[in-house]
Amino acid sequence: MNRRKAILFGLITAFLAIIFSIFVLGEVIFRLVKPLTPAFSMGISMGRPDPVFHHLYPANVKVEEMFAGFPTSFSTNNQRLRGKEYLLHKSKETYRILIFGDSFVFGTAVNDNETFCYLLEEELNSGLVNKRYEVINCGIVSYSPLLEYLLLKEKMIKYSPDLVMLFYNFSDLQEDTVYSRHAKYDKSREIIACNPFYVNNHPDYILLLRKNFYFFSYIYNKLSKSLRKIGIVGLKDYLLCSLQGKSVKELIMRKPTVRSVELDAYFIFRENTDKGIIQYYWKNSSKWLDKTKALLDKNGIDFILVAFPHGLQVSRTAWQEGRATWQLEKNKLYDSPLPFDMLEGYSKEKRINFLNLRPSLLAHAQEKLYYDFDGHWTAQGHKRVAEAILNSPVFKMAKEHRCIP
Repeated sequence: MNRRKAILFGLITAFLAIIFSIFVLGEVIFRLVKPLTPAFSMGISMGRPDPVFHHLYPANVKVEEMFAGFPTSFSTNNQRLRGKEYLLHKSKETYRILIFGDSFVFGTAVNDNETFCYLLEEELNSGLVNKRYEVINCGIVSYSPLLEYLLLKEKMIKYSPDLVMLFYNFSDLQEDTVYSRHAKYDKSREIIACNPFYVNNHPDYILLLRKNFYFFSYIYNKLSKSLRKIGIVGLKDYLLCSLQGKSVKELIMRKPTVRSVELDAYFIFRENTDKGIIQYYWKNSSKWLDKTKALLDKNGIDFILVAFPHGLQVSRTAWQEGRATWQLEKNKLYDSPLPFDMLEGYSKEKRINFLNLRPSLLAHAQEKLYYDFDGHWTAQGHKRVAEAILNSPVFKMAKEHRCIP
């Protein structure tokens, strides 16, 4: 018996030694060949891990990043947000606007002076002498209502805004699901943080390993994606697709289940979308909008919820490069009213001012409003967004409410 135990122990030790050796060798190779593999090691515009806000930018930096082969100027202020510095306390003559959102608001792949937040402030202040507008860009890549509410509650409400605008990206259905797992609450069940290194209030040791080890991050990403796909389509269909050389992602998008949104950011755009599945995820996402509305009402701050279209909802030719990745048809206009109707209906029910940017951008569909390589707004796209806001009756009404001409 002791001999068998010794042999078994030896085999286990040898197996672990081999696995360890593979990971050590893989780590060395990946550090030499793939220096940007670990989680959170991407460009500065992706943010840095933060124990409260999940991820934020480093303060007071100015760098250039490469997007599709060309440089983009990017700077942050003391608030760890994009753009110039703003004082905590504003004068009585100042009308302050906070604009929340994700990479579209942040302005991925455009320079500081090309974002619609910058253009909006410039235009609002044109010709003014005794009054001033401030438009603070609170857009952060990959943010969604959960993180936006947290940022507003814990940080930006102190800047005494007169108006808050929140740009809802329809992929936020997916993002809020992910971030909910990292949320931390106090005894009254009020959210106090979203820590990327915690899952369900416990340390996420896997993520710590992903952050520090290149090869482990690569293996984990490959394995976790496969396991998630198996969890959605089942082991049998997954193996059949693999053996037949078919795309599992295509099967997921063709035969949706209640977990499809977790892998399909564009689920809501597709034809014959299951509204029940959308509502399942919308329930989680909309509760953070509810909390945002309640916080703003409590402080007497105006609120505008903004719906904006992706390129494939504006033009048949926009974002051709990215469509194939998501099994989306080329040269097709995805014009389902469902996403916009959903937000508009919610806004009416909750008495929230609503702005739909799609009609304004559709009017300029022949222009190059979106990048082909990643689907974000070009500088021209940002210009048209700024114009749409300025011409919006709901925005004009908000300004008049505060008696600033």
